[in-house]
Amino acid sequence: MGKLPPGEPHFYSYLSHQIRSPLATASFSLQTIQRMDRKLPEADRQKLMQTAIDRLLSTQDLVKKYFDLEAIRAGLALAEVERVGLARAVKAAVGAARPAAQEKGIELVVHEIDESCTVSADPAGLQTMLDLLLDNAIRYSEAGAGPVEIEAAAAGEQVRITIRDHGVGIPADEREEVFEPLHRVHRAESDGTAGAGLGLSIAKALAERYGGGIRLESRDSQGTTVSVHLIAGDKGADS
Repeated sequence: MGKLPPGEPHFYSYLSHQIRSPLATASFSLQTIQRMDRKLPEADRQKLMQTAIDRLLSTQDLVKKYFDLEAIRAGLALAEVERVGLARAVKAAVGAARPAAQEKGIELVVHEIDESCTVSADPAGLQTMLDLLLDNAIRYSEAGAGPVEIEAAAAGEQVRITIRDHGVGIPADEREEVFEPLHRVHRAESDGTAGAGLGLSIAKALAERYGGGIRLESRDSQGTTVSVHLIAGDKGADS
C-alpha cells in the first residue's frame, strides 16, 4: 500500500474497509452462534466467540489510534510539555510490554539509563510513544528471535532513545512509507502479524510535538532500529 494522507478519498475508503471488514466477521460469528444455538458444538462456539472478540478488539484499537493521531495533529487533548524522567518511563513501558515479549520468547534488554536523564514531553504522551515502539518491535519479531534492546543517551541538547529489534526488517521499497497512517508492511499483512498501521504515525507525531524527531534504519530479514530524538529536559520546558 502506498502513502495515504488524511484528506484523500482513498485514505478514508481504506480506513472504512479496515473497520467494516472485521466488524462483518464479528457479526457473522455472533449470528452463527445465535442461529445454531444448542446445535453448535461447544468447541465451535468457543472458536467463533474468540473470533468475534479478536475482531472487535482490533477494530477498537484501530479507531482509538486513529482518533489519537488526529488529536495529536490538531494539538488537542495534550498535556503541557514538562521535564519527564526517562528511566522511569522506559521501565514502565518495558513492564507493560514484557508479557507479549515472553509469549514470543523474546528478551527485553534495557541498557543502563542515567536516572538523572530527562526529556521535554508530557508523561502520558511519552509513555504512549514508548509503548507503541516496543509493541512494534515485538510484533515484527519472530518467536525466539534475538532480543529487543532499549537504550538512551544524551546527545548535546537532545536525548536519543533507541529501540532495536532482530525481527523481519522492512523491505527497502517500504521504508519511506512506514510512518504514513495505515501503512502496513506487506510481509506482515500476509502472515497476519500486522497491527493497526498507526503506531509509527502516532510515535512520529508525538516526537515532533515535543520538538524532536524520529528516524528508522532497517535491513530486510535482519531487524529494525528506531531512533527518537527529544529535547533534553534541562533545555526545554521546566517542570
